[in-house]
This record gives sequence, structure tokens and C-alpha cells, in this order.
Amino acid sequence: MGASVIPVLPVELITEILLKLRPKPLFKFKCVSKSWLQLISSPYFVKTHMKLAANDKAFSSHRVIFEHFKSKFKEAFIWNPTIRKSKKLRKLDVQMRPGSSYYRHGFGYDELHDDYKVVIICGTSDDGGSFGTVVNIYSLRTDSWRRVNNFPGYFPRDYLGKYVNGKIYWASTADVDELNVCNLITLDLTDETWGKLELPNYGEANSRLMLGGMGSDLALLCICREGTTSDVWMMKDCGVNASWTKMFTIKYPQYIGEYMFTSSIFSFSTYFCQPNNGEISLLLPPTIMI
Repeated sequence: MGASVIPVLPVELITEILLKLRPKPLFKFKCVSKSWLQLISSPYFVKTHMKLAANDKAFSSHRVIFEHFKSKFKEAFIWNPTIRKSKKLRKLDVQMRPGSSYYRHGFGYDELHDDYKVVIICGTSDDGGSFGTVVNIYSLRTDSWRRVNNFPGYFPRDYLGKYVNGKIYWASTADVDELNVCNLITLDLTDETWGKLELPNYGEANSRLMLGGMGSDLALLCICREGTTSDVWMMKDCGVNASWTKMFTIKYPQYIGEYMFTSSIFSFSTYFCQPNNGEISLLLPPTIMI
């Protein structure tokens, strides 16, 4: 018998098969051949795979983490844990006065321009006690920083903004030293314009609010003053007709309440772990609950 012939699959079919794989095996398949390396690394493949992963609950959503802060200047790194690569951003000189300054940051994806952006918000008081805010945005595509104007007259409370569907959200206060949230401020990464989002009518003046995410949707955790329960509100449509929906109430174990108003972390996250039976895991530092 003659030697068997290995069939050659069309590139289109190979692409469809690879698009259905998770990031970890894709990373290994780059070593199969030069053609597979070029295919998996191509902008079309990366963007298509990200969209499919975002719509598939079985996929783990991609994460990018950065931050390294020093007193007189800031260094930032973007890290992609899937491909195990990092990039040091161009240095951004920021003069911060101890005790009279604050900084906030955010990260997100500009789909229109196929660009990842880092946002650094710096506020510094002058000798008279009034605050001025400077916003700088780093573009991964151009590898450069630029300043953005027209910052709204509120103070972002959250250290890290929450990225949802092309916008970054910060819970904001009327005064730099306050913790009570008055509204949410937003930054649209496509046109780099600022906006404001009203809070839901949660009905308890003494509640503490935490901005976070529930799946791929914007969410708020409204913690009662006693720290015994929290209401979770979610916003599916963040556009012109945006409206909040109360999803459920969490009743905490007795020992949890002591952490609710002492933690310096002002955000929470929820992850759907068992979609079939409705269980989620709630990360509320320093506690993780099912």
C-alpha cells in the first residue's frame, strides 16, 4: 500500500475551528507553523475571537491589569495574561503633593479605532485649597499620551473605573473628601467625551454604594447602613434610554457586616460560575461568597 496522504483543510475551515478554541490552546497552536502564527496573530482573528468570547459564557473574559505608582511620577504597564506579554507605557510625569492630591485611573477598549486606552485622572489643590483636575489618556495604537479637557465638576471616588461597553464609569462625589456618591461620571473611549449617569432610586439615604459589574453589564451594590443586606441593581442599556433594574437582595452572614464600611476598596465584581443553577460568586474584599 502506498503512503497515506494527509488531507489539507481549507484556510477558511481552519480559521472557523481555531476561533472556537479557548485562548490557552491558541497560544500553543502558534507554534504549529508560520502560517498558523500569522493567522492567530492577525487583527481580524484577534477581534473576531474576542467578540465570540464576549458572547459565550463558557469563555473567560479577557483581563488586562496595570499599575505601579510612585510619589512624583507614574509608570504604567499593560499586561495580557493570555499571551503572557507586557508593555511598559511611555512615562507620564505627574507632580503630586503629599496630602493634597489624588489620582484615579481606568482602562478600556475603543472598538471603533481598535485601540486600548489607559486613563489617568490627577487632582491637585493649590495654596488656596481649590482643586484642579488633569486627565491624560494613553493610546496603545499610537504609543502616546494626550490631555483631555472638559472634565465634569465632580470627584471620582473609585480608584479604578469600571469599563463596560466602550465607556469607563466612576462613582463620583460632590467633595474630594466625601464617600457618599452623588452620581456616576462616564468617559466614552471612542470620542473621549464625558457624561453623567444618575443613580437608581434605592430609597435609603444611609446606603453605601459600590460600583461594579455583573457579567458584562454595569451594576451597583447598595449596602444598608447595618451591613446586613445589599441590593444589586443592574443597567443593561447605558445609552439614552438607560434605566436601572433591581435584580436581587443579598443577605449577609452576621460576621460580614464589620467589613462593609471599613474596606478601602470601593468596587465589587460578580462572576457567573454556574449559569444553569443561577449561582454566582461575589467578590467583596476581603470576602468571597457564593
